[in-house]
Amino acid sequence: MSDISNPAVRGPERLQGPRRTDGAARLAGVPARERAGDRRTLDAFSKLGIPLDWMWGTFDVPGHGRERVRHATLVVPGSGKTAMVFLSSPEGDGSLGLIDGQVEELARSIHEACDWVAREHGSEIHLIQALPYPDDWWAITACERAGFTRLGDLIYLRADLSRVEEPQPHAAETAPPGIEIRTLQDDRRALKDHASLLIETLDRTYEDTLDCPELCGLRDTSDVLDSHRLAGEFDPRMWFLAFEGQRPVGCGLFSRAKDKPSVELVYLGVAPEARKRGLARHLMGLGLRAARAASATEVTCAVDARNAPAITLYDGFGLHEVGRRVALVRSARAVPGPLSRS
Repeated sequence: MSDISNPAVRGPERLQGPRRTDGAARLAGVPARERAGDRRTLDAFSKLGIPLDWMWGTFDVPGHGRERVRHATLVVPGSGKTAMVFLSSPEGDGSLGLIDGQVEELARSIHEACDWVAREHGSEIHLIQALPYPDDWWAITACERAGFTRLGDLIYLRADLSRVEEPQPHAAETAPPGIEIRTLQDDRRALKDHASLLIETLDRTYEDTLDCPELCGLRDTSDVLDSHRLAGEFDPRMWFLAFEGQRPVGCGLFSRAKDKPSVELVYLGVAPEARKRGLARHLMGLGLRAARAASATEVTCAVDARNAPAITLYDGFGLHEVGRRVALVRSARAVPGPLSRS
């Protein structure tokens, strides 16, 4: 079993120099016998625009020769003052005892990396996230031991627009009674006022949300807005706002992908007083029409597995499940605490 107290094992420490090369290969799943001096993995990460500066890990200290990275944790800063954690998978013969020892070792690496981010970059990063696959129990367990909270499963959905029936004109063009729809481009407010309007809209539509409600209060709404805006290519014609009088009551935010003919539903929300009136369906229909107008061939989104009304809505528009991830989060603004042994 892997033992972090074993003098032949060092770390967790920040991986730099040759260790960073080995750690990158470890993250990419390159077999140990092929990792020595391999810079191809570094080049691959560079081409993908993934920085390797915030990498931590443990490593063997042999009696002679080169130190081998055992486990690697990479924290990658993102938009909206968030960061994402990527982990190396366990090595060995697959026995539960061996893997559980590695999980404990990996948890310590995650904990050290996240504590360092909180201390050194707490003003830049407020929330650290991890999205392992549901079957990767070792990653989920290691993150939980390192202080992450499990939110639940995220379902990833996709629809082929060539196979989705286009809404009838009257359904796509007529809003529910008393509701006016504008795009961000149509809105007459000055550009600097859009942020306050959108923050108000997001805050109102978060009330009693069924989509990862545990996130409420963990992030500033302005940071969430930045994440939405920087998802793909922002197009003000694809950000739909719903008003009742002068009060915002809903929004559908869509974004074009940068590298393929795809549109992502970044966020869809309706304020409590405007729910159950067909507004969400109307906003979704407008988004699909905008996606077609942008020559997109597919639309994608992610939804909390507990959000049954949203899943039913998306199913009605032909979106089907293509994958799942487990959402885990840890605040980078909290005071670092001890590693959990539960």
